[in-house]
Amino acid sequence: MLPIKIRKYSRILGDFFFPVTCGCCHQRVFNAPAFCENCLSDLKENLIPHWANRCSRCSRMIPPGKYICVSCASLGRRYLPERIHSLFSYQERIRALLLDYKVRHMFNLKRVFAKFLSESSFIRHALHDGFIIVPVPSRTTSFSAISLIAKELQEYHGIPYRNLLKNKAKKSQKTLSRLDRLTNLENNIIFHGHAISKVLLLDDILTTGSTAHECVKVLSTHGARDIRVCVISSVPETINNIAG
Repeated sequence: MLPIKIRKYSRILGDFFFPVTCGCCHQRVFNAPAFCENCLSDLKENLIPHWANRCSRCSRMIPPGKYICVSCASLGRRYLPERIHSLFSYQERIRALLLDYKVRHMFNLKRVFAKFLSESSFIRHALHDGFIIVPVPSRTTSFSAISLIAKELQEYHGIPYRNLLKNKAKKSQKTLSRLDRLTNLENNIIFHGHAISKVLLLDDILTTGSTAHECVKVLSTHGARDIRVCVISSVPETINNIAG
């Protein structure tokens, strides 16, 4: 495998001769994140601020005065780890970018997500402590959105990852109700590969937490002793979606 610096310079050279377009405004750009500076600046405004009221377990935004979100309260404490971190709130801008990436297959957006993940203090501390990223598995084998981001993190930011999980569920989580999501993945996440003790589970969206719950359960039964979870975005709990 080529050294990271050589891969970065090769990408810069390739972008110079074959420029990509900004994943947001679609203007031509010549930088590694494949995002223009204005759109990068706007995207940073969607990061969950440190002063926001977050769920004490999954770190999603919750209404003032609350300590834990409805989803975490319903899951109980058996398999959810103590340390979960969310970069963005799942609002309009982030929702549109993830849709472009996962549905419209705008693969260059993996650079943007990898950039913000690599700059996260949560990720940096986990890397310093010897954690290895394990992406949450996709239900389809043809395209794994999170695995591509994990590969980007390894090849261009030096953050190691391993694919250790497979998803055998027949139904997609996004098509199900809150209650059905809690049971859809039960016994459908399969472990394969060699066990590692320190795992940083990586996913794109935290909704009910049931996916992370099942993945953590499987990893725990296969030798993982310390598991942390990082998600690109989390659905904020508001008065309007508590009953959803």
